[in-house]
Amino acid sequence: MARKIVSVLSLAVLGLVLFPALSAVPAHALSAHVRCVQEQLNASGYREGPVDGRLGDPTRAALGLFARDNGLEIDSDVSSDTAVTWCRRIGLTDPALRAFWPSARRPVDLSIAPDVPRDIAARIEATLVPEMQSLSALLGLELAATDEVIVVRNDTWRIALPRMQALRGANDNPFFAEAMERHCTGINRLGGWTVSGLTILCLRDDAVLGESLSERDLRHALRHEALHLIQHQVSALRVRRINETPGWDPHEVPIWMAEGTAVILEGRYPAQSAVNTIDRRLIGTFDDRDWPNLRQLETRHGLKIDYDGVYLGGAVAVSYLIARHGGYPALGQLYERVGEGRRFDNAFADVFGLSLAGFYEEFAALGNTPG
Repeated sequence: MARKIVSVLSLAVLGLVLFPALSAVPAHALSAHVRCVQEQLNASGYREGPVDGRLGDPTRAALGLFARDNGLEIDSDVSSDTAVTWCRRIGLTDPALRAFWPSARRPVDLSIAPDVPRDIAARIEATLVPEMQSLSALLGLELAATDEVIVVRNDTWRIALPRMQALRGANDNPFFAEAMERHCTGINRLGGWTVSGLTILCLRDDAVLGESLSERDLRHALRHEALHLIQHQVSALRVRRINETPGWDPHEVPIWMAEGTAVILEGRYPAQSAVNTIDRRLIGTFDDRDWPNLRQLETRHGLKIDYDGVYLGGAVAVSYLIARHGGYPALGQLYERVGEGRRFDNAFADVFGLSLAGFYEEFAALGNTPG
């Protein structure tokens, strides 16, 4: 028993807590973002009221006053989904308020199913928080929220389903079961998917660390999903189902941008390079097929149109932006501006110094450049 207690305490120092009972139903995770907003508004004198995680009119009114007095624009509806951005934006105005950020107490809640091999679990426990910290530092971002990460096996993920649904306040919503069926039956030995504040990692039964699953591939998978957590936390990235209308909401981050950023920052390909030396493994993907049309890959519907174009074409596009238009911090600034409620095209032009339409033209020309 003493050995187990020491293990949990050592993980708590890293900012992780293990939940052995994955089927336990926690409080709605999104309410933690609202509580963060309420605590900071109370501490700064703009609100007097209970910290109950409910986004009512008094909290909205107090937030409006705080935003006005601190020069923060409210360009989109304040909701439980966008509260995570407001938790962060309030704290960025005053370092003292960051003590109320959930990340100050624990950046990640990590739940690992008991049937996950211990060596894989140990690697995830040891590297998840450092990887998130490394990525956020690379992007020049401070993180405010506590994110949930659940690791399950292909044949036992249903045990964790009630927890996943409860974390999102989505009990009996079939979306999570459908998503798990899709991601836990793929070709990857470690699949992952992320919604705001929650990542699910699904381990195939034949995944053996050092054999069928390399340390490098494990690290890439962790960094990929950690980057999506950061995107959600900073920009309140909206998740749209593949079958939703293909029309693009200009306040959304295009899917090629979201996935291309994750592919580049997971570390599998170099990014900070002259355009004429962008990794040939990426460019070569399109030697025998059409160059991707990013305009057609702005929504998740693009995954049906051109899956490789979304991920690998998006990675080439993001690599190009990093190399020619501002480096990694510019990516962080882009997601911050979207989190402020800015239209994506306006935020893009502000950060990168060229219009989104102009970038699409540059990208199309890059595809016509002789190798």
